[in-house]
Amino acid sequence: MQPESHHLTERLAEAYNRMLERAKNALERVTHGHKPELHHLLEGAKDEAVKKGELSPDEAAQIARYIRRDVHDAASGMREQRSEFREWLRFDIELVEERLGEIFARMADHTQLELDRWAEEANVQGWEAGEVTSLGTLQCVDCGQEIHFHKTTHIPHCPKCGGKMFRRPRSV
Repeated sequence: MQPESHHLTERLAEAYNRMLERAKNALERVTHGHKPELHHLLEGAKDEAVKKGELSPDEAAQIARYIRRDVHDAASGMREQRSEFREWLRFDIELVEERLGEIFARMADHTQLELDRWAEEANVQGWEAGEVTSLGTLQCVDCGQEIHFHKTTHIPHCPKCGGKMFRRPRSV
């Protein structure tokens, strides 16, 4: 990876974490009444990132899509497996950034109604090499090779076959 490309990838991964943290903080500030939907939380986080000059509007929209995809997937995994968040991650949470796992758990546990809607959306979502993702395991659509992510980073091409499309593996 070129130094310039590596810097951009690191900057986008850091922006992903900041936007997710901002959305979580906004959710926690709501004390009474109906909790806002993920879309509204991410819009606020996206707007703040642009306002502070951290990201361009296009980059902020792209990162918001990545976060929405990953939270949708967490909701889908939890709904399908009716399991703990640790099982969805498929490796010991102590090996990863616990704070990020906690944020995903809070965001994904928002409301059951929203979880069901997210799960439906996650069924059509996928991951592509070059995108940013966070904790978890992705499986190459072409060859089945699994790649484990212990922090927010970019998705590489499959190390086994060079494939660029991935999905979350589901336990049977």
